[in-house]
Amino acid sequence: MPDDDHAVCSTKVAADLLGVSPSTIQRMVEDGILDGWKTSGGHRRIRRSSIQDILKKNSTGRQNNRLLNILMIGTRTDQTQIISSCIENCKLPALVSQHSNTISALIAINPDLPSIMILEYGNHGVGLNDLCKHIDLHNIAHSQKMILLIISPAPEEQLRPWISDSPWVSILGEPVQTDALKHQLQLACTYLL
Repeated sequence: MPDDDHAVCSTKVAADLLGVSPSTIQRMVEDGILDGWKTSGGHRRIRRSSIQDILKKNSTGRQNNRLLNILMIGTRTDQTQIISSCIENCKLPALVSQHSNTISALIAINPDLPSIMILEYGNHGVGLNDLCKHIDLHNIAHSQKMILLIISPAPEEQLRPWISDSPWVSILGEPVQTDALKHQLQLACTYLL
């Protein structure tokens, strides 16, 4: 089994992303079209990069022909459901993963940097100021851009000193309002894709 399990998804997720049935995904893995394997429990895991390769080959309207890699960090179940529903309703070409804290997320994203990080404020591990500085430095140095969406009950003016004036960071209220999230995701798509 490959050692980078964080860069995989289930058969159902792969089927949803490619717009085919789960049985088609199974055949694609068996035929070597998609890179995947079975877990000890008999479930398939498909490497995300092979899904992106298929989407790139079949893409007709996307400028960069790539998926958004959305990483949710420390989001509660209710927030996760709202965010996942919003991503689905916006029909974003996205692979979504979730981690309980910033440290585990930062370890898991290497080498697949996320396009969008959604962080619930108060998450322990790395300070907002440090995270924003790293995102700014990354975006200046690389062609692949990253956007950080912060979910917080605190008003934006209270958080702004901690996150500098980074143009890559937006703050969403808590609980997440679907319209505000959709707006931010659509802006991110326009910018990133």
